[in-house]
Amino acid sequence: MWPVSWRAALLVLLGADLSAAADVSLLKGLSQYVRGDSFLSMPVGTVDRPPGAKRAANGFEEKLYNMEFFYATDVSKKNLIHSLDILAIFCKWALPLIPLCRSTVNIGSPPQRVTVLVDTGSSELWVNPDCRTSKSSDLAKQCREFGQYDPRRSDSSYGPFGTEDLDYGDASDSTTRTSVSINYYSDVVALGDAKINNQTFGVVTQSQGQSQGILGLAPDLKGGLSPSEPYSLVLDSMAKQGVISSRVFSLDLRRSDDEHGAIMYGGLDKSKFIGPLEKRPIVKGVGGEWRLAVELTTIGVTLSSSSNFAVNGSDANVMLDSGTTMTRMHSAVAAPILRALDAEVDSEGYYQVRCSAKTFGGSVDFGFGKKTIRVPLKKFILNLGDSAGMCYVGMVVTTGQQILGDSVLRAGYFVFDWDNQEVHIAQAANCGNNDIVAVSSGTDAVPSATGHCKEGDAALTGAGGAKSTPTKGRVSTQTRRTVYTVTSCPPIDAACVTALPDSVTLEEFINKPGYGRHPIAESRDPYTCGITGLTRSVAQVARRTDHLARAIAEQLAFDPHEGTEWDRVVCLYSLNTIDYIPLAHAIHRLSGIVTPASAAYSHQELEHQLRSSGAQALFTCVPLLDNALKAADAAGIPRRRVFLLAVPQVASDPSFETIDDLAERGRSLPPLPPLRWIKGQGARQTAFLCYSSGTSGLPVSNRPVPPCAQPLPRPVRARSRGD
Repeated sequence: MWPVSWRAALLVLLGADLSAAADVSLLKGLSQYVRGDSFLSMPVGTVDRPPGAKRAANGFEEKLYNMEFFYATDVSKKNLIHSLDILAIFCKWALPLIPLCRSTVNIGSPPQRVTVLVDTGSSELWVNPDCRTSKSSDLAKQCREFGQYDPRRSDSSYGPFGTEDLDYGDASDSTTRTSVSINYYSDVVALGDAKINNQTFGVVTQSQGQSQGILGLAPDLKGGLSPSEPYSLVLDSMAKQGVISSRVFSLDLRRSDDEHGAIMYGGLDKSKFIGPLEKRPIVKGVGGEWRLAVELTTIGVTLSSSSNFAVNGSDANVMLDSGTTMTRMHSAVAAPILRALDAEVDSEGYYQVRCSAKTFGGSVDFGFGKKTIRVPLKKFILNLGDSAGMCYVGMVVTTGQQILGDSVLRAGYFVFDWDNQEVHIAQAANCGNNDIVAVSSGTDAVPSATGHCKEGDAALTGAGGAKSTPTKGRVSTQTRRTVYTVTSCPPIDAACVTALPDSVTLEEFINKPGYGRHPIAESRDPYTCGITGLTRSVAQVARRTDHLARAIAEQLAFDPHEGTEWDRVVCLYSLNTIDYIPLAHAIHRLSGIVTPASAAYSHQELEHQLRSSGAQALFTCVPLLDNALKAADAAGIPRRRVFLLAVPQVASDPSFETIDDLAERGRSLPPLPPLRWIKGQGARQTAFLCYSSGTSGLPVSNRPVPPCAQPLPRPVRARSRGD
């Protein structure tokens, strides 16, 4: 689950002090997991979820909900193993469907047992949902059995001292939305025998659609990874008091036909993944908020052969959320997978395939840098008991934040390092006895560990519960260039004809892979100066464009998220140089307009274009500088907004800032936030405001060219007034 909005809470920040018992014997049994001297395991067993009320209008969600399991833990004294280094919560399930990992915590003095959902999509610990809002009487009964915390029965409780409203779900899908209102308290919170004193958490005063509390392991949306914002979260408190050395936990939901999975605090298990861990930076969500999100680099399908497709821009931003059942992706990202699986949309907008597809072998593949996580088709396709032999794809389309839910996370092993803002990723597997490594503190605290498991341990292909054939080498390392990876057609429309993307700029389309261009690593240098021989590669041009955009945004106070493109018009009046096109793309990166002016203009003609276009700045070169300054002065453009492009064998004028100056300054400026263009914006928004040559009068603006992506950049032909 993931919060989508909130009201800021007024909190009294309380310090946390943790203590733990020192000697608990190791016990063996069917429901227990025992490993090593320094680790706490909390065995988890499955409990059937009672069915909710039938709602014909939302049959898929109802079927899925009724077949889910939750996982409860027995935390009685006899079943505990104590640790000061690593804490682990183990999840166990019996059916190959959708696991949701839950843990039992004890709160208060004396302890009161409460079952909560372990959730990497939210940050708060809260308890006591209003069971009366459950979907059925059976669910309400089960909700009550999860336990309730009563602060009046605890000798160590303090509060209430603040309030907050939390909304959960996909903002673009009302069927997923739930909400809670909480009062803040502090009390002793125990995970096993490890006790966190004065831990802040929420007690529900009102809720809608929630049947269990939540233990959130994601950063605060606004406070981020700060150890004290908005208060000391559970993971913060564990690290502050020495239960774990740093704010690290690993997630191993595992395939549902395995007996156990685990949430492990402060460590990782080399017997539960294949090969080396791939380190990826944690990135903010598409709205700029803090989440446990990373950049997805490719998505693909392995059937009889492999096809991978590059992912770019906002389509690359994915949140890793153990509290979400289905994977939720943008239309452009989901389309190749749905088409490859020959999925058909049902009346509710979900995607169906023949259940026989579960036996094909193969996988749906998610790439993170050098690591590809392969989700077996038999696990990605869900059988909800349809009598017509139809199953559901474990992916739905969203226009909001993309989510990799349990349908994908079960195939991966993830180590989340809050302190270093990194996620370490590998293919999950199970190859025998545990080999647990405690994570220390500091830079690179998570070791460069290599898992003991081999490809055959992952059961990536095959049907049923049979051992699969290893698929090493089947996933292509080359990006397949296919136009429908960037189609503007919705994947639910089988008759739709693929077309050009209409929500990206020319700069993004040309400089980033994934839009049908020749692979960047194999591309020839796009720009070479015929006089000096200076040349730049595609990657160098992309970096220079980005650095120019950063510096121009700062220098001219251009905010691409404010106003319209007509507030960011820039005139380009120069001889042809190696920087002419990269400069234009930098303006497009800022959602601005370039109005190119003929180098043959008089200063009167240039003044007319500057005035009529509303240009805010002028980029020119030394050979044209005299004309440029006369026109700029007459049009009211200050000289600090006049910049120079370098021309070979012509000395620059030190009175003016150059393109090289801007590019160098931009290197040290922070990256620009991604553009948040809506669908169709590229078809409407102006990129170039072009004028006639002015040979038979003052220049006249021609029809603007929108910045939607084109297969190749096309020159705009100037038309004289008499044409």
